Amino acid sequence: MCGIFGYVGNEQSVPIVVGSALKSLEYRGYDSWGIVWREADRLKTIKRIGRVPTTFTFEAISRTAVGHTRWATHGGVTDANAHPHLDSTGRIAIVHNGIVENVAELRAHLSSTTRFASETDTETIAHLLGERVSSGDTIVEALRAVFPMLKGQNAVIAIDQHEEVIAAAMNVSPLVIGTGVQGAFISSDPFALAGKAETMVIAPNHAVVRLDANGVTAFGYDGRELPLPDSHPVPDVSPDELGDFSHFMAKEMADQPAMLMAQADDMGTVARLVERIDSAQSVVLTGCGSAFYAARIGATWLTTISGKRAIAVAASEFDEVSPFLDNQTLVIAITQSGETADILEAMRSAKAHDCPVVTLVNVVHSSAARLADDVFALMAGRERSVLATKSMVAMLGRLLSVASLSGKSAIEDTHRLTEAALAMEDLAGSPKFTAFVSTVSTVIAGSEHVYVIGKGDGYGVAQEAALKIKEASYVHAEAFAAGELKHGAIALIEPGTPCLVFATDRRFQTDTGLSAQELKSRGGYTIAIGLDIGDSADARLVLPDLGPANALLHVFVAQHIAFTVALLRNLDPDFPRNLAKSVTVK
Repeated sequence: MCGIFGYVGNEQSVPIVVGSALKSLEYRGYDSWGIVWREADRLKTIKRIGRVPTTFTFEAISRTAVGHTRWATHGGVTDANAHPHLDSTGRIAIVHNGIVENVAELRAHLSSTTRFASETDTETIAHLLGERVSSGDTIVEALRAVFPMLKGQNAVIAIDQHEEVIAAAMNVSPLVIGTGVQGAFISSDPFALAGKAETMVIAPNHAVVRLDANGVTAFGYDGRELPLPDSHPVPDVSPDELGDFSHFMAKEMADQPAMLMAQADDMGTVARLVERIDSAQSVVLTGCGSAFYAARIGATWLTTISGKRAIAVAASEFDEVSPFLDNQTLVIAITQSGETADILEAMRSAKAHDCPVVTLVNVVHSSAARLADDVFALMAGRERSVLATKSMVAMLGRLLSVASLSGKSAIEDTHRLTEAALAMEDLAGSPKFTAFVSTVSTVIAGSEHVYVIGKGDGYGVAQEAALKIKEASYVHAEAFAAGELKHGAIALIEPGTPCLVFATDRRFQTDTGLSAQELKSRGGYTIAIGLDIGDSADARLVLPDLGPANALLHVFVAQHIAFTVALLRNLDPDFPRNLAKSVTVK
């Protein structure tokens, strides 16, 4: 969630090194930012709400600096609540990702004269560290004593104005350490290390790491030196260039056909996952947000295409099914970042019930990848827009391949992904499609509410479409199973209410058309997408019937509508308010 980046080593420009790193972490979502650096045995800070600037108004050269992008949990979005936070003397500065669940208890340990400058839980950590350093501890020793006191999933980085040292600790919430000729670097995201460090290691749980110009050392809470995990090359990330695109969301939607083609050439990964599924009696797919809707669609495919007993459950509600799990149940955790707190909690719960646990994940060095018994890469590439587009379609591509390959040939599966990719390319270049999206987006942009329906795997498509509209444009959008309309939801329909109807499955073509007719008869403005449902639509986009791959194409259409509605409402779909790419708090 929050973005963290720091370095210690050679003298470098703080705005260039830390500022550029924070820009690269923007996609995680944030509401404020700040930087602290050491200058002549003093700590200097800058903190602001809003976006990280492209150019900075301050100059600073330092051997030690740390930056942070904040997603608010404790305290409002203000300059004072932005990180870094300092202790009362101004000697210690920290940045923090996570939530300190026992902050009230910890404040009782502080001197009664302690004065708080913010509303955050983070500042309490700074004061605790400051008191220990004032009593003679080094910053590493202080963090070794304080960090085990924190309850919850947290990552903390601290610096002392008297030392060229960074001290850091994590519990689940990730930190990655990079080393190179310029010194040592630390980040919440390996992408920020690109171009700065050559190799990286994942900071170990339940340890404190010390970074200085000579490298990295890890210690247990008892002070014993610990071995570092194996190192990996820093990801080779090409510079993010928009090219001819106005937004990263637009670029990433355009990336999807090539991504599906690449997946179609990677049947080895699919075959490994099929072996896992075939050896299990049942499958539970779990995710959050778009990943949960991918799980829901995937469970439908596994049930209807391959005949496997499969269900989908939201990761935040995983406790509802965990009592019924055993070693014959395969749990598939689906996640873009691999750091989502609810997903990690669900994975730990599944492992506690002896389930084999695998992950479909985009970031292969993530916490989810380290926790899983096996890792299956999504191959979506870096996704800069906060909204999940190509990662969502990548999830669907993998799941469709798995369901199709089970008991069938890889040739047929490859054909499905290829057909979907080609259909996306055809749509993107079609003036008719552009006109349709413009027309329906104009209607939605001027409305308070939009309702979305689907049946079968179309219900998951409807949920994803509603989510994208909400995220990108802030228009209230709600999805229903088509057959559930008449059981209450139809009371919401008024004359002119826009209603999106996704007809994905020919088995339910007539039923979906009847549900659309019910909406239209109450005055709803019905917008049909997919299979032809006849005169029950006020506006329609009839798409080729690709069988189960219809869901991929229909999600593609929904993305374009959400994007266009956002632009019509003068909003930036890359950075929607209140949202984060990687939600590392529960």
